[in-house]
Amino acid sequence: MKKLHLLALALIMALTSVLLTAAPVRAESKPRVIINVYALNMRTGPGAFYASIIKLSGGSEFPIIGQNKNASWLLIETGAGKGWINRYYVITRDWDRNAPVVESTSTDFAGTVSAGSGALRATPKLDGEKIGSYVRRTEVTIIGQSEDGGWWLVKVGTQQGWMSKAVIRTSREANKTPVVKA
Repeated sequence: MKKLHLLALALIMALTSVLLTAAPVRAESKPRVIINVYALNMRTGPGAFYASIIKLSGGSEFPIIGQNKNASWLLIETGAGKGWINRYYVITRDWDRNAPVVESTSTDFAGTVSAGSGALRATPKLDGEKIGSYVRRTEVTIIGQSEDGGWWLVKVGTQQGWMSKAVIRTSREANKTPVVKA
């Protein structure tokens, strides 16, 4: 009878040991986002008027490294660098609106060619050398403006040049855009 009790005790101890070691240990998880739409623009700053850096694919997951004041935009880190995404289009994990608040320092923002086409020029003048042409609805990154206020310095893909403000639609005023000497 004593051997049966010892055997039962050994069995209980063995099962307890297995159960304790098999229990998962939850590590401290880092806040992250999962893109919850087909494709999402990552931008240079916290707002739709900032230029798009890259499109992120749905289902992709990235760490959260910051947020704007009201947590409507999240700063994330990707293989393409850091950028801002709208929180409305993502699922968050292990995030309680406690990421550091980051003020955007970017002055870049997005514009769209609104005329039939827009000439990209080497200098901010109508007779400046034409180095490219872009059709209506082409998105450009505005990085500066001319001294006379009539031209945007833009980047389109890998090209950079000047486009007349008359052919670019923006959702932002020029007063925060730096003046660039041509």
